[in-house]
Amino acid sequence: MPETTSLELVLIGVEKRYCAMSVDDSLATKRTVTLAQVATAPLAINDRTGSTRLDLWPDGGHPHHTIPTNDVDDWLTVISSGKARGITAESTAHQYRRQGLTYRAVRDGPPVPVYAAWTKKDPPAMLQDIITLLAGL
Repeated sequence: MPETTSLELVLIGVEKRYCAMSVDDSLATKRTVTLAQVATAPLAINDRTGSTRLDLWPDGGHPHHTIPTNDVDDWLTVISSGKARGITAESTAHQYRRQGLTYRAVRDGPPVPVYAAWTKKDPPAMLQDIITLLAGL
């Protein structure tokens, strides 16, 4: 669970992990990939808003080179250029389609937790109804 003192968080679901890659990547012809396969190329990481860290891989199994990015647009640009691969939540694969970019499910990656969040000092009206609605999506 993310660390925060000002927000209240409730787990509302999980998403599968996907690998983002250039359509020219050697893994692009596969239906699914593994973390070990992803680790054979540099990894683009969005430290500010991304959900992937090197501790996703077992000890010694992570990519040996990372490329930091500032936001999702930088992340997508680096990946679609073929300079790196990326790991992301399933929703990214649906919301961020780009020419030159494709996504493959990571069959051995743990799911990404999805949280509803609100400020502790000002919870929304009908909070339980909102949580129920979000969890049902």
